[in-house]
Amino acid sequence: MNDLFKKRFDRIVMPTPYGQDYFLDIAGSLLKPQGMIHFYTFKKDFEIAHFKKLLEERGWQIDYYRKCGDVAPRVGRYVFNMRR
Repeated sequence: MNDLFKKRFDRIVMPTPYGQDYFLDIAGSLLKPQGMIHFYTFKKDFEIAHFKKLLEERGWQIDYYRKCGDVAPRVGRYVFNMRR
């Protein structure tokens, strides 16, 4: 097993490829208790409320989120600062 996956981290900055949000589960398993993930994702603007709800249902505490750029009409880059 790779030694990287034996370590735990206080903070993870995670720019995620479009449509690959499942990497968040992997990153979450590498966080120390109360560790923070800065998670960047691409979503259509109308999807954000539902995505936020899904994150909370999966046990993520969202400290902050905002739109931080546009990538296409009605598609934005969003950042979520979260912890478990």
